[in-house]
Amino acid sequence: MGFFFVLLLSYLLPISVFPKSLYAQMTEVFENISLNFVLLITFFIIFSLVLALFTDLIYTLLLKIKWFRPKIGTILVSRNYVTESELKEALLEQKQKLGEILLKEDRITIPQLKEALLHQKKSKKLGEILKEMGHSTEEDIDWALSKKERKLGEILIEKDLLTVHELNWVLSIQRYGIKIIRKLVGGKFFTF
Repeated sequence: MGFFFVLLLSYLLPISVFPKSLYAQMTEVFENISLNFVLLITFFIIFSLVLALFTDLIYTLLLKIKWFRPKIGTILVSRNYVTESELKEALLEQKQKLGEILLKEDRITIPQLKEALLHQKKSKKLGEILKEMGHSTEEDIDWALSKKERKLGEILIEKDLLTVHELNWVLSIQRYGIKIIRKLVGGKFFTF
C-alpha cells in the first residue's frame, strides 16, 4: 500500500507543483488523470521487471568468471565449516613441495633430500633424481605427487573437518552464488 502511495505522490506532486514542466507534459498522454496514472504504473512495473532480469543476468554472468567467484576458503570460514587457523593449515599442506612431503612422512631423510637437491638440474625433476639415486621408489614418488596435487576440499575431508556433502554444497555456493541457489531450492532459506 505504501508503495502505491509513493507512486501516486511521485506522479501527482510534480504535475501540480510544476504544471508546465517537461515531466507534466509527458504525463498528459490521456486526458483522464487515472488513465495516465495506470500508464505510469504499467511502465514502472515493466521497467522494474526488466531491471531485475538484467541484474540477475549480470550477476549470473559474473559468477561464471572464475576470478569474480568467492574463494572456497572464504566461504568455508564465513559459514563456520572451518576456522581461520584450520584453513591456513590446510593451505600450507596444499603448498608443500615433493621433498617436504616425502621428508614429513619419513620416506626420505634430510641428507638424502639435500643430496638430491644438489644434483637437481632445471631439466630434471626431483622425483626422477631421488629414484636414480636409489633414495626413493616409484611408488613413493607417485604417492607424494598424489598428495601434492590434492585440492583444498580433499585435504579438509582427509582431516575430518568437512564432509563430502558439505564440500559439494560449498562448491555450489561458490559456483552459482547463494542468490541463485535459493531460487533453485524454491526460495526457502537454509542455514548452511
